[in-house]
Amino acid sequence: MGGLMGNLTHVGDSTPDPDDSGPALEPGELDLPLRDFQHRNVKEALAFPGARCLLASDMGTGKTAVMLSVTVACIEAGIRPVCWVVPPSLRTNTAREFAKFASHLTLQFPSGKSPTCLSDTDVIVVGDSVVADWADTLVEHGVGALMVDEVHRQKSFKARRSQGTKTIARAVPKGHPIIAASGTPLPNHPAELCSPLDILGVLPQFGGVRNFLDVYCPVIPGNRWGARGIDWSELSNLNAKLLDKCMIRTLKEDVLDDLPDHGRLVMALDMSRRHRAEYRQAESSLIEYLREHRGYSRARLNSAAKAEALVQLGVLRELAGLGVVDSTVEYVESLTSRQLPGEPPEKVVIFTQHRSVVAALHEAIEGSVVVQGGMGDAAKTAAVDSFQNDDQCLVLIGNATAAGVGLNLTAGRHTVHIQLGWNSASLTQCEDRCHRIGADVRGVVSHIIFPDLDQGESVTERMYHLISAKHGVSSEVIDGEVGAMLIEESVQDALIDLYSSY
Repeated sequence: MGGLMGNLTHVGDSTPDPDDSGPALEPGELDLPLRDFQHRNVKEALAFPGARCLLASDMGTGKTAVMLSVTVACIEAGIRPVCWVVPPSLRTNTAREFAKFASHLTLQFPSGKSPTCLSDTDVIVVGDSVVADWADTLVEHGVGALMVDEVHRQKSFKARRSQGTKTIARAVPKGHPIIAASGTPLPNHPAELCSPLDILGVLPQFGGVRNFLDVYCPVIPGNRWGARGIDWSELSNLNAKLLDKCMIRTLKEDVLDDLPDHGRLVMALDMSRRHRAEYRQAESSLIEYLREHRGYSRARLNSAAKAEALVQLGVLRELAGLGVVDSTVEYVESLTSRQLPGEPPEKVVIFTQHRSVVAALHEAIEGSVVVQGGMGDAAKTAAVDSFQNDDQCLVLIGNATAAGVGLNLTAGRHTVHIQLGWNSASLTQCEDRCHRIGADVRGVVSHIIFPDLDQGESVTERMYHLISAKHGVSSEVIDGEVGAMLIEESVQDALIDLYSSY
């Protein structure tokens, strides 16, 4: 913290005044209706001075839907384009959310570090890794409003992504919405709020950056480098002031009756170009094989042909997992970077099916531990103990068969599933490693990862839809291993049916 002030002397005086009123906006109508509390959140966000809002609601409470409604409201009022700044791994998922909730809007996705001309469009979605490269082009093109997703990634004033986003924010007309969203906008220290608040243009309401730091993060007496601590007695006042000036905080426990499922988020992440090509080739081979041995009828394959079809499906599942390793690593890093003062670190358990995927993830995630088949009891116990007790060990990567049963992984706040088993029982068992007696009172969030193929559904996505549909049937008929085995067979047959229909 010692060098922070020297880089922030420009902040506070030149920040746009958010009190300038803009056009009166009402929540935009989406293709799917907002839940009641989300509708309230939209109205609250638009009611803040200048429509500048820190949307700090819990994960799973629909922050994206709130920003989508504000975006539609802007477009309906002639405020366009609306710029979305998102982590690169969420560009694809953002596109899917627009297709689901606001399919009438046109989108453009600038990429790379060499800006080109932008087209006339409703929404521009840019990854925060290249936003600094595109900032001047976006400002010249014109930006009507700004949505910043996972703004805690922009906690540093020095970071290029923060500087680029701020350049765009300064170009947003006064009174036009700027929404910055994060379930944990303050990962480690109150000082990390300064950059997000500066992006919103509301730091003057806190006396500017110097006053903010002096009040909430005073210099540690006697520290030769001028490091700043935390004035714990002022944190409740900071919370109250944030809520008054710009922040919305919806806790999951306050809206549980209005939430679907039990904390599952479905995410489409980018697939590497090489694995996408290999996946398409493997998919074509499977379709051709089924066409030769089955035709287009629903007649069952003989046992040998079905066995070969399942082998080819296994190849497809493995490629789907390998293809999202890079984007999953980035996504997991965004999860583990969330930590509030006084709270335990955000830990993640990643569940996979193939050893090759486990190995690729383990190599890419520094400090991770692994639980998979073939490990001795001592090695498994050491990995679990490290994950459970060591605050430096934030990620456990587990083969679903080996790690999905019998282990207590209650330190995990998130489960990330980039490959799925053949039945809903397998998914639930994996989730229950973290969501059990002794788990964090904040609850557990499951993240189901699909690779984005540009066109068509991946095998992972097809499997998730099938096992979700079969889950209700199995729950009604029988509970236990036999039921799981029966449902597993029907999912395999249904998946073969799908690929036979091409």
